[in-house]
Amino acid sequence: MIIIKITFPPVGMRALKTIIAIFIVLTLGELLNTDAPVYALFAAVLTMRDTVANSVSFGIARIISILIGGSLGLAYLALGVNTLSPFLSIPILCVGAFAALYSTLLIKNTTSTAYALLMLFIVYFGSTGHEYEDILRRIVETVGGIVIAVLINKFINFKAVTTPSDREQQ
Repeated sequence: MIIIKITFPPVGMRALKTIIAIFIVLTLGELLNTDAPVYALFAAVLTMRDTVANSVSFGIARIISILIGGSLGLAYLALGVNTLSPFLSIPILCVGAFAALYSTLLIKNTTSTAYALLMLFIVYFGSTGHEYEDILRRIVETVGGIVIAVLINKFINFKAVTTPSDREQQ
């Protein structure tokens, strides 16, 4: 008889905390009757880092990015850039992308550059006719996901739960 031994790698603390964050975001989304808390999920998953300090730092950069990209996206929609011909709107959108990129350089927070650009594009191309409600929902969801990830990272630590025999082996 041939016995095949399969070993699985251990699951790390960050992975477990991420799953807990996903569970909480989805549960809150259901309780608050949101359509789909996608932005909260993205924020929670991306914000969960190896340390609380890194989670906070990334979360702040993420909030800055949604404010920069969201503001530029709303400005472009308010100016009606999305109603122009592509030959006009494409160069204007590229100017907005440069403004988002340069804004993050000015505030010395290049960590948020990619997310500011993504937010600009999400607002610009994801226009539903309810731009102001959509951007507010995205901001609230993103901040909510960040807060959930930071709180879980700070207060949940399975390593702290040990038995007396575990302490003797250390």
